[in-house]
Amino acid sequence: MGLMGITGAMGRAAAGSLLVLALLQAAGRTPPETVAARYLDEALRLLATNALDTHRVDWRALRHALRRQIAGARSTADTYPAIQRAIAALGNPHTSFVPPAPAAPGWAPPAPVAVAVPTGRTVGRLAYVTLPGLLGTDDDNSRYAAAGAAVVAALDAAGPCGWIVDLRADTGGNMWPMLTTVAPLLGDGTHGWFAFADGTRTPWGTRDGAPFSGDTPLFTRWRNGHTLRRPAPPVAVLTGSRTASAGEAVLIAFRGRPRTRVFGRPTAGLATANMAFTLSDGAILTLTVANDADRTGRVYGAGPIAPDEYPANLPGSDDPALDTAVAWLNGRTGC
Repeated sequence: MGLMGITGAMGRAAAGSLLVLALLQAAGRTPPETVAARYLDEALRLLATNALDTHRVDWRALRHALRRQIAGARSTADTYPAIQRAIAALGNPHTSFVPPAPAAPGWAPPAPVAVAVPTGRTVGRLAYVTLPGLLGTDDDNSRYAAAGAAVVAALDAAGPCGWIVDLRADTGGNMWPMLTTVAPLLGDGTHGWFAFADGTRTPWGTRDGAPFSGDTPLFTRWRNGHTLRRPAPPVAVLTGSRTASAGEAVLIAFRGRPRTRVFGRPTAGLATANMAFTLSDGAILTLTVANDADRTGRVYGAGPIAPDEYPANLPGSDDPALDTAVAWLNGRTGC
């Protein structure tokens, strides 16, 4: 075929593509390639506008590269690798992308799983509270907060001289029911800050037994208004490598509190605030939008938080961190 034949064939192919595009537009349907490109742009806008680490990325150059990567994409799913590439460019381990679950024939949602709730016991003259992680429904949040309030009230009835808050199994989730549980120990006030990329900070804490963020009371129906028999007691906080995200936020709430000491091992290093965005096909883009800071203003973020004291070498101890904390509390005034 000569040059004229090649260019003629190319012209006919282009004309055919334009005809298909025109027919799709006339039918009110968006071409698949346009759907994919718009979806990618939707995700990139959310990342560039909200991500804490947005300053690390040249968004114009990245968008151009990702548009080339998805050339020929015909569905939103075809853009997922490009979105993952954009997330990787941020370099933040707490940001994630979860595609929608496919609804296969006969598919049914999984049976609900019981969410763990706070538990407690006494250790000599001390009260011991364990806070697990919390990822669940609004009903789960309510059950968690109610169980936590009940545990604190029951333990306080014995008049403990000190408290242990165990966060070693607090893998994260919703920080607000956790703060509600320990609100009587924290008291009223600002216990931490969300530190955003633009330099602004939003205070958070507890007031009248309920959490708040900024000027907004949160989930006041979860209010834990219990008043301790011994106000402002000494508190030992236990941490470990599984203490993550919301668990680290609870730890940070105790940082700077008088008569408080942290025992155990360094945390997971995810002391950041996240927001979840639902994309047009149901995928979830969870973005790190702020670092956590304690009441003194110290900013944490993506790095393990070390305890004040590592466990002592206690031969025969099943739980050196707990036993070290107990020894410290027993040495406080009133114990």
